[in-house]
Amino acid sequence: MLREKGILDANSNVVFGEGGAGTYSDGKLTTRIDKKEIKLFYDFLVNFGAQSSIVYEAKPHIGTDRLIGIIENIRKYLIQKDCTIQFGKKLTDLRIHNDTLQGCYFNNTEEIVTEILVLATGHSARDVYQVLHARGVALQKKGFAVGVRVEHPRVLIDEIQYGKGKDRYGLHGAEYQLTFKDITGRGVYSFCMCPGGFVINSSSQEERLCVNGMSYSKRDGTSSNAALVVTVSQDDFKDIFDGINFQILLEEKAYQAGGGGFGAPAQRITSFLQNSVDSSLPVCTYKPKVVASNFNEILPDFIREPLHRAIVHFGLKMKGFITNEGILVCVETRTSSPIRIIRDENFQSINCKGLFPVGEGAGYAGGIVSSAVDGIRAAQKILTVLERV
Repeated sequence: MLREKGILDANSNVVFGEGGAGTYSDGKLTTRIDKKEIKLFYDFLVNFGAQSSIVYEAKPHIGTDRLIGIIENIRKYLIQKDCTIQFGKKLTDLRIHNDTLQGCYFNNTEEIVTEILVLATGHSARDVYQVLHARGVALQKKGFAVGVRVEHPRVLIDEIQYGKGKDRYGLHGAEYQLTFKDITGRGVYSFCMCPGGFVINSSSQEERLCVNGMSYSKRDGTSSNAALVVTVSQDDFKDIFDGINFQILLEEKAYQAGGGGFGAPAQRITSFLQNSVDSSLPVCTYKPKVVASNFNEILPDFIREPLHRAIVHFGLKMKGFITNEGILVCVETRTSSPIRIIRDENFQSINCKGLFPVGEGAGYAGGIVSSAVDGIRAAQKILTVLERV
């Protein structure tokens, strides 16, 4: 409904629902971390339907089409092992006494009494941070990044990266990784590159628009996209929730610039560099629609100017990157959590015994693999705690 008609269900979308981001994530398993648990995680995915090649490929990629089935298989396995999975249940409060977890509330009424809660809500469950803050759970500001999605024809990116005639070798859509250090000290980099993929609406709140990217296992769509984002430091903000409020401000501006109904503001790369509004836009995979806009009205100068200089630099590194065929789509805000739930070496909250914040929402991981490793290690710590009881 969201992609085709611009109608949002705040509780079931790209961000929330079975598998969380996995509903539409394309399962990119590239990671910079080097942990022994990675092999365990890859084997786990293969067990539940992932292609065996992810174990040995340099840049393993499952694909959205396959990942959805894998998530379903995991759910069925858990149910067979007598686990209970409840959909439509929203965490709305915690019961804490003497810095110890005693229970949690769902949908404002239903209480589950528990001494252990794994909090793996992802980086977009903003209301959970409000619950934690209200109950005095220790939080801190954290850096993140915001920017845009850039999309090109896949054949163009393939030719830039592979050269002409790549189809003779049976290669997947080409990837790229770009970085730039701005004169302001901010970093600008490409992120979550989706060869042969789609720009998607990853909004989770009404009248607040943010975008992301995905691709299927074959990576053979007509377009390739990536995030181009600028770093934002924790020092840019005073209060714990200032980072989230900054995200919200950008998302509301993007929604308004898109004309409502989750149309996305867009601008040719060349027009962005020239500070002009397009009379027409190239074909874009984003749905329901893109609307010609001037990003000056959406992005603050401290984001827009480093992004401008970075794109000029990227054009020098990748001849053909700057082209009328390339389109920028606003706004990418959910690269990582702006808040960290502070925990100790045992993965427990430093001031709430029994609360185990895990993954991207905890602020200790960024991406599928690092989140999985974080979860495995947290589970090992929890087993140690239970063995002591």
